[in-house]
Amino acid sequence: MIRVINRYCYAVIAVFGLLLFIPFLGTTPLFDWDEINFAEAAREMILTKDFFTVQINFHPFWEKPPLFIWMQVLSMKVFGVNEFAARFPNAIFGIITLLTIFHLAKKYFKLSIAWFWMLFYAASFLPHLYFKSGIIDPVFNYFIFMSFWFLYRTTQNRTENNLAPYLLSGLFAGLAVLTKGPVGLLIILLTAFAYLFINKFRIRISFKGVASFIIVFLCTIFFWFGSEVIRNGPWFLVEFIHYQIRLFLEPDAGHGGPFYFHFIVLLFGCFPASVFLFGSFAKSTDENDVTNNFRKLMLILLAVVLILFSIVTTKIIHYSSLAYFPITFLAALSADRILKSGLKISMNIFFVLTGLIFSAAIVMVPFLFNHPEKILQFIHDEFSTEILLADVPWSGAEILPGLLLLISTIVVFLLFSRKKVRLAFTLLFIHSIIVIQASVIMIVPKIELHSQHATIEFYQSLKNEDCYVNTVGFKSYAHLFYSGKEKSQTENSLLLNYVNHQREVQNKNQDWPDSKTFDQLERTWQLTGEIDKNAYFVSKISSIKNLEGRNGIVELSRKNGFVFWKREPH
Repeated sequence: MIRVINRYCYAVIAVFGLLLFIPFLGTTPLFDWDEINFAEAAREMILTKDFFTVQINFHPFWEKPPLFIWMQVLSMKVFGVNEFAARFPNAIFGIITLLTIFHLAKKYFKLSIAWFWMLFYAASFLPHLYFKSGIIDPVFNYFIFMSFWFLYRTTQNRTENNLAPYLLSGLFAGLAVLTKGPVGLLIILLTAFAYLFINKFRIRISFKGVASFIIVFLCTIFFWFGSEVIRNGPWFLVEFIHYQIRLFLEPDAGHGGPFYFHFIVLLFGCFPASVFLFGSFAKSTDENDVTNNFRKLMLILLAVVLILFSIVTTKIIHYSSLAYFPITFLAALSADRILKSGLKISMNIFFVLTGLIFSAAIVMVPFLFNHPEKILQFIHDEFSTEILLADVPWSGAEILPGLLLLISTIVVFLLFSRKKVRLAFTLLFIHSIIVIQASVIMIVPKIELHSQHATIEFYQSLKNEDCYVNTVGFKSYAHLFYSGKEKSQTENSLLLNYVNHQREVQNKNQDWPDSKTFDQLERTWQLTGEIDKNAYFVSKISSIKNLEGRNGIVELSRKNGFVFWKREPH
């Protein structure tokens, strides 16, 4: 059986990836902000047929380049504008990622490391879940990793005239920047410099190769950045750079956190791979130089990601997701060593403790939602209380994924203790994948029902009505995507009149406002200005003072901590 699997390994992995990432891809609505943000940009590209300008609310949006959004556009052209289409590109890149890391490890390291690497990536929680999402990072991380891989190959290349690795590295670096921005190049350069520094700059560098990297990189990013400057001038590029700097220096919309935030996220989010990576820190004499050099590069990449995004003041879980590559590779290397020498008692204890804490957390989520009275006394925010008390049908069966992880963690611990290493790893991968899939099916949809579904239903109910929809007191993109907003010339004309009036009142002479100011002006106009059709608003229950008692604004209903309002035109 094992020989058959090894013979048809790529076909097996492709089918395996299809079964993991495609089913249930569109059953849960997109989550605000990031998933809906990118899907909305793709939807507006399709509506406006302007595929070079990223727009949100039909206004230039300079936070992200368009490559991933182009992928979503193609997906939506095939599957329609829906959740499945928005997430489909990441599912495909999930399969590509598993095939790529398996192929590279099989060709340059060992077959056993290849299988371990692929399985750790598929069976670790956040790496797996992100391939079932609609965020940019899985594609972005793949391009960065491939750029690293080909740079690494240049250090193993004894023929200076072989420029192919430099060219491919430059291409993937450019694709990474076109996917998410200059942070991709920053990570590549920081890691490459650290690798050279640790090797005391004894690695031969081909200046012809470096020049080739730079030329291909610049040509790749010029495809969009250059054309954007030619078409619209430098203002878009300037605003894009300003945003990247602001994101580095200031918490974005409350997404702050402690310095150790990403250490905790990666420890539990990348379980079980995160537990085993520590066994690969030391160099092994049983491994060749190619493996040891790549191990060193992966350790450096992990350190760079952790340090860089711990310094960045904006703390969001997926910011450190590039670390999934080094974590799963180092875990694979460690697992291959464990097959030969067994698992140390200290690592086995660390494994069982981490697994027990993580499984207890998974059990507690459905338990607390099913028994909110247990924690209501500790919650003093009205909105959070309403979210917790939302009428969601928790059956009690939702604790099963956590219980399965709890039991199987103990069983795997006992198998490791009895030196049954192969059986322990087999059970570990099987139960981890089952728990992830069960959580996606049983827990994630219920959390969505608590957190945002009331608003999604409201927006969807307005899809066939020609009206305005907006939020008050909180940031969202859901009202744009799920109400199916279209560009309106009448709206632009009325809003322009309002903006010009505000300039006259304030005696200001300025250009058309940026996107943030534009959103504020549009909201204020819909609340107080001359409108030509019904305007609907959503606020949190904790901020109803912003709307309560305003002339002409009527409360329609309340649900799950949200309040829904309507204003008719005079």
